Amino acid sequence: MKAIAIDAGDMDEPIATNVRTLHGMLDVYRVAHTFEIYEGNLVNRISERMAKQVLPFFASNLEYPRSSSR
Repeated sequence: MKAIAIDAGDMDEPIATNVRTLHGMLDVYRVAHTFEIYEGNLVNRISERMAKQVLPFFASNLEYPRSSSR
């Protein structure tokens, strides 16, 4: 399971550099994660990124609370 996802646009500096550094640190400590530097900035294709990456990531990594009354 990869419950950590980090990304940044290549035009988002210094955020992109910091995300690359964090990715390297997580790799060193063998922490499972996903990492991506995408073209543009944080608002490029935001609706597409939400639908295709963010929401599916949450759906597969967040547990839905189950009611004990069922």
